[in-house]
Amino acid sequence: MAESLYQKTIMRLDAMKAQRLPLEPLKREVGQLLRPELPSWEDTSNDRAGEKKNINVYSSVPQEGVETCADGLQGNLASEGTNWFRYRMGVEELNEIPAVRKWLQHREEITYSLFASSNYYSHLNPTLMDGITFGDAPAWMEMNKERSGIVCQNFYVRDVW
Repeated sequence: MAESLYQKTIMRLDAMKAQRLPLEPLKREVGQLLRPELPSWEDTSNDRAGEKKNINVYSSVPQEGVETCADGLQGNLASEGTNWFRYRMGVEELNEIPAVRKWLQHREEITYSLFASSNYYSHLNPTLMDGITFGDAPAWMEMNKERSGIVCQNFYVRDVW
């Protein structure tokens, strides 16, 4: 009998858990040293108010390095003040047609407007910091019809397989 989608999904999740398991102690330690503001790897509750963090951190230089790197990447690659991407057609001859260029430019303006009216740019820096720290940067972007725009959300690396 063929496996159901549910069974395949559970099997894939189990395989991903087994693959990640040997790396979890390293990711936990890296997170504690470079991103101590994030919740601990094991703790999934939010009722830890008043607990001391950073007790194993003796220098903030690595944390500042992550922040500087993320700021530099965002400032040079995806700054809110610059046009950091351009739409082009895959067939170069189409890019030479004035109507196509005008249409593509209009689409760029719409995209930049969506980014500017959303939380995209404020969300990008923590995403870059996760990517620098953990090598993964799980994020989600979706249309929000009520706000007629997009909304971005960051997920903790521990919570995503």
